[in-house]
Amino acid sequence: RDRDRDRDRRGDRDRDRDRERDRRDRDRDRDRDRDRDRDRNRDRDRDRRDRDRDRDRDRDRDRDRDRKGSRDRHRDRDRDRDRDRDRDRDRDRDRKESRDRDRDRDRRDRDRDRDRKRSASPSAEQPPNKAAKVDETSAPASPPPPADAAASVIAAAAAAQQQAISAEKKIDPKVLVARIPTDKEALFAYPINWDIVDAAFVARLKTWVTKKITELLGEEEATFVDFILEKVKAHVAAPAFLVELEPVLDSEAEVFMIKLWRMLIFEILRKEEMEKP
Repeated sequence: RDRDRDRDRRGDRDRDRDRERDRRDRDRDRDRDRDRDRDRNRDRDRDRRDRDRDRDRDRDRDRDRDRKGSRDRHRDRDRDRDRDRDRDRDRDRDRKESRDRDRDRDRRDRDRDRDRKRSASPSAEQPPNKAAKVDETSAPASPPPPADAAASVIAAAAAAQQQAISAEKKIDPKVLVARIPTDKEALFAYPINWDIVDAAFVARLKTWVTKKITELLGEEEATFVDFILEKVKAHVAAPAFLVELEPVLDSEAEVFMIKLWRMLIFEILRKEEMEKP
């Protein structure tokens, strides 16, 4: 019995040892699986961080590219605006020089007409009492000028007076420009006197529109220019006009519309001043 009991005890001890060994093996396998899962999760997190970093880098690169493109567009727009301003300044200077030349020519014409009038006036136009005191031995007075000469003198005087009136009607462009609103809303809401917009007015405006459209599009677009002039002759309001220009001119439509409306108002004001008595 003692031997059987010892044998049973040894058998129990061996089973406990095997059970303990199996438990340690299971724990080791579980720890190994946990470490493998941890490594896999760490690799997954690292891949996700790498993807996020790459996405952020691509987004920053796209943002920088868009910012650079916007900066380049603004720089080009500023350069175009400066070019237009220089062109307008040169045009104003040329207009001023032309106005000065016209004024000088009118002044010379008035002086020449005045000299011609003086030379054509009768030389014997003197008071009767003074003519009576002339010595009898002196030569006889020259006869009075014929009626045609008097008529020419009167016509020359009338022409000189008309030229003087025309010279006084010269309008300073700066005065007219100061009357034009600078704010977009006020400019588009400015009351337009459409009665002045006739064929001659549109022909004058066509030159300016053709020049501006050629600068914006890089080539002359006669069809588009005719479209703009037809809208002007149809008395289209500025906001609706701007909407119809945007599909072709895109971001430059508003700048062009503001310049066109200022030009239209300037020409109308100039013609109104010239037609005043």
